[in-house]
Amino acid sequence: MPDGATMTFDVFEPLAEHSSGGDYTMCVCPGIANSSESVYIRTFVDHAQRNGYRVAVLNHLGALKNIKLTAPRIFSYGETDEYARMIEEIERVFPNSKLLSIGFSMGGNLICKYLGDSIEHQRKFICAMSICQGYDAMAAMPHFTGWDLLLRFYNWAMTQNLKKLLNAHRDVLFGAHAKSLYPTACDTEKIFWATALSEIDEVYTRRRAGFSSLEEFYTKSSCRYVLNNIDMPIFFLNAEDDPLIHKDLWHYAKEYVMTHEKAVLAVTKHGGHLGFFECEPSHPYAMHPLTWLDKVIVQYGDAVINSSKGE
Repeated sequence: MPDGATMTFDVFEPLAEHSSGGDYTMCVCPGIANSSESVYIRTFVDHAQRNGYRVAVLNHLGALKNIKLTAPRIFSYGETDEYARMIEEIERVFPNSKLLSIGFSMGGNLICKYLGDSIEHQRKFICAMSICQGYDAMAAMPHFTGWDLLLRFYNWAMTQNLKKLLNAHRDVLFGAHAKSLYPTACDTEKIFWATALSEIDEVYTRRRAGFSSLEEFYTKSSCRYVLNNIDMPIFFLNAEDDPLIHKDLWHYAKEYVMTHEKAVLAVTKHGGHLGFFECEPSHPYAMHPLTWLDKVIVQYGDAVINSSKGE
């Protein structure tokens, strides 16, 4: 990357020919602090491979323990440069492959922001899928302090996980070079005392990114403000019992799909956050590793491909 950061992604080749006979690559942006090694990503990749898809998965900066940071920064909520670089490389290596864009949780926001920022970005893909995202970080922030669906607990747990990641790269992120570049973003006492994601964003993320306030950072990072620029087949999925994405946030997607005929929003009663597990009625606690979510993503991709062939 221009600032010296080393971005990585993994490519998984299809294990079978696609039913259409074509060459298709799913370009995946995972959730916060996730990578190709995350369990839900690995399960999805395997299912997509078996159905004839190549899958490219972005590894968020700092998410892989065996990959050292080469610049004093990690991923952030609205940073699309790494995903854009992955797409450029996929286009170079697989020039005849048709691409599908897929984002999970935070990755859903990232791909929508990437697509909404430029019509040229949209032309690279035949469709996109945004799974369990919240659309507007500023609107989501008040909900993260409440106990509805134990949201405050999940916020704390994700904060601990993020602090663990920051600590693993402490020498690079808060060393002398980092302090010379981002002097106001290296107060490690405040960073590691944080108990909420918004606290880390206030004392670290937005300062490292050069924003004057948390509101400015969240506004510039949220896909809500560029959704209406997207004009392509796109599938949004949320769940009523998602403990991280409050139901009040869905209306951004609802308003969008009402005015864009190529868009679909599905809201399920159950599914949680990137869960969507299935089981046999006779064994309600024996969940299948392969989820309904894994299957519906492949089914939507197949539907778009079959529809385009019929035009």
